[in-house]
Amino acid sequence: MTGNILKDQEFNLAIEQDNGKTYGIILLNKQISAGNKMFFAYNVLGKPVSMALAEKYHNTVYISNVYTTPSERRKGYGMAVINKIILHYSDCFIYLYTNNPEAANIYRKLGFSDNHLKSWWAIKGSLPDWCSTNNKKEQ
Repeated sequence: MTGNILKDQEFNLAIEQDNGKTYGIILLNKQISAGNKMFFAYNVLGKPVSMALAEKYHNTVYISNVYTTPSERRKGYGMAVINKIILHYSDCFIYLYTNNPEAANIYRKLGFSDNHLKSWWAIKGSLPDWCSTNNKKEQ
């Protein structure tokens, strides 16, 4: 768990999560420096290989930006990061895209329950490059 601005290997992992783009780093750094966000990383030999962001809302924590570098997947690192968050906060929630059943299974194993909600996004201006219009199916 770090409360500092992302740098070095943590910075590189966050860039990797955003497919080499830097737009998410600015937001992550603002969230961390504001003190209401916490960055969690699981390290192996000092190298971060998995991360998640936890944002506190009153008595609940929203988990986002969960990512494990591809070469380290299926080794338990993602689950370890979520477990770190659960140890700090008992009431957690996550918004999960339904096209990721493997991630859903991890959360179920960690005690999360399924609550299906219909989501709606409102965007003013053009769509961000990370937003694919091909995935606009009703959930």
